[in-house]
Amino acid sequence: CLAGTFTNTNQTSCVSCEIGLYSSALGATSVSVCANCPAGTYSSARGVTKEADCIKCAPGRWSNTVKATLSSNCKDCAIDSFSADEGRNTSCEKCALDATTL
Repeated sequence: CLAGTFTNTNQTSCVSCEIGLYSSALGATSVSVCANCPAGTYSSARGVTKEADCIKCAPGRWSNTVKATLSSNCKDCAIDSFSADEGRNTSCEKCALDATTL
């Protein structure tokens, strides 16, 4: 089986890793090779082949959900907080005392 897949229990066909998971392993024989997309990312596709293909939450958003499957798992930063980076996996940083967000 190719990366992103593993053999079924009868070993008669290859099955894609579920959404929110990925695997770079070749010739995998068990679903256990499928790893969770990490917090700060999501994947709505089956058969993802590497962690880098898990989509990062956009700047201004964050997620602490592992194995997220939708972009809506990425939450907006709260008022008076921000995130300049993609893929943030903890809540956003507070703005300086003399600053705010819109």
